Amino acid sequence: MRGDSDNNVSIVPCDSYKQNEIDDAIEKALGKINFEIKPRSKILIKPNLVSQNTPEQGSVTHYTLIDFLCRYFQRKNCEVVIGESSSFYIKGYTQLAYKTSKIADVAKKYSIPLVAFENEKIVSVPQKNLKFLDELYLPEMINDFDLIVDVPKLKTHMLMRFSGALKNLYGIPPGGYKQLLHLKTKNINEFAEILLDIYQSIKPKILSVMDGVVGLDGGPAAVLGKPKKVGYILASMNPLALDVVACQIIGYSPEDLPTITLAEKRKLINVKDVQVFGKFNKVIFDKLQNGPIVDIKKESALITKTYAVPRVTSKCNLCKKCISRCPTGAYKIENKKLKFDKSKCISCYSCVPICPVGAIKLKEFKMNKFFTFVRRIFRI
Repeated sequence: MRGDSDNNVSIVPCDSYKQNEIDDAIEKALGKINFEIKPRSKILIKPNLVSQNTPEQGSVTHYTLIDFLCRYFQRKNCEVVIGESSSFYIKGYTQLAYKTSKIADVAKKYSIPLVAFENEKIVSVPQKNLKFLDELYLPEMINDFDLIVDVPKLKTHMLMRFSGALKNLYGIPPGGYKQLLHLKTKNINEFAEILLDIYQSIKPKILSVMDGVVGLDGGPAAVLGKPKKVGYILASMNPLALDVVACQIIGYSPEDLPTITLAEKRKLINVKDVQVFGKFNKVIFDKLQNGPIVDIKKESALITKTYAVPRVTSKCNLCKKCISRCPTGAYKIENKKLKFDKSKCISCYSCVPICPVGAIKLKEFKMNKFFTFVRRIFRI
């Protein structure tokens, strides 16, 4: 278990997304947990961009929080990067999600790099960090940072019941690999184990700052949920501790969440050790998922049809860069042709940007195109 002080959680009222109110609330939230950072630290800010949504839809981290955090760490003379990999593949993908969320504007204002994890080198994590999975692949760059600033959105989740600080780390596995990880599970207990495997595979310390000003009732996606005023900013050096508190604001108890109960079994958290600095009033969400744990419907289109598969075109000049980049050995040269083994592919998409001639394309499922059409028509 991490240090006792890491189990401190601060709650600060915040009535709107006016920049001065956000600045004041986060500053107070960090002060309540006695947060400090060494100058010249390397900081990765990880927002929640589930899809290419706008701030008004209530499903993505509001850009005003990112604005404050960028300024805060730059004032501390830190090197700041913003990184994410969106959940659903739609043309433009993570980079377009940065634009629609207005986080791209923030990054431009402060000259901060925007990283899409699917464009980075992907590596396997040490087996010793895994309790459920046999293997796990994450961006190599993750462990180059001194601190990851996890900035989740307060939401319900149609599968996991609650989407908070721990769940936001699921944006670190790149590209469609997230969907393939889903397929390794039978129920939400097993999916919670994957989230905990990811958490335990991350070396840097994690500061979680939750956007709880407006939550999403019925999420995690905007098409499924509705924004609901909550009115809080939360902060903690332990994402699990933050989730213990945040879930109670919207009507859950920690024991309702497999992520918390299984984290206690792994001795990553003890709910009784969580110290809360601040008070909150409950804002009951209407669409809470309760009841017994049931098996996941793996044929769900939200899992099986919301990613893309690489394909090799005739432009290939056999430069072998995709072979050196692929973490699973899905590419090889046979009879002077590049062969792609779909069965080995994890859809991390990292082979696409490394190709110097653009010979590798992503084949989009019809479901993705349907989502694009629906979003365009109904503006969701």
